[in-house]
Amino acid sequence: MDGNSLPGDLSGKAEDVRNMLADDDFYKQLYGYNADFIEAFSAVGAMFEFGGFELMAPQNIGNPEYNGTKVRFTPSLLTYRLTKVNTQKIGAIMYRYAKGAPVSQDVAQWQSAFMFGYFSESPFIEEAKSEQKLCKILCAVSGAAIVAPTNSIYRFNEMKAACSDIAEKWANVLPPPGAVI
Repeated sequence: MDGNSLPGDLSGKAEDVRNMLADDDFYKQLYGYNADFIEAFSAVGAMFEFGGFELMAPQNIGNPEYNGTKVRFTPSLLTYRLTKVNTQKIGAIMYRYAKGAPVSQDVAQWQSAFMFGYFSESPFIEEAKSEQKLCKILCAVSGAAIVAPTNSIYRFNEMKAACSDIAEKWANVLPPPGAVI
């Protein structure tokens, strides 16, 4: 956000996070995963292309509700650009980290499709249009950048439809043994 697109050496920051005081095993594990994410991102961060658009810190977008299901949505960064004909295009970046494994291409496409569809309906800049190549998932393990696919609106509508099934069945789903809620 300070204009330097390269992450630099984040190993000190990772160690700070890893050594945060934890009241219980849950937080100790959480801090360890977060530190692992920072280290993984530091190793591949220079591979990501941040040119051709501007970045801004995510504002409070809120959590949309579709057909009775609230969807938690917190992008890592918001993206925008102005076209040659003064049309504002928008999107978002979300970082993904799965302990030691690259994010699935299919999962990343669904997630980026959600961002594209959501910003098509609720742009964070008035009169702006969502753009597929500005809706990206960045894998902190592989360094891959996965953009919203061409069938993003179809996928977004499928997700919204699935929300009604989730809302209908959620009350009958028991938490797994040992779940922390």
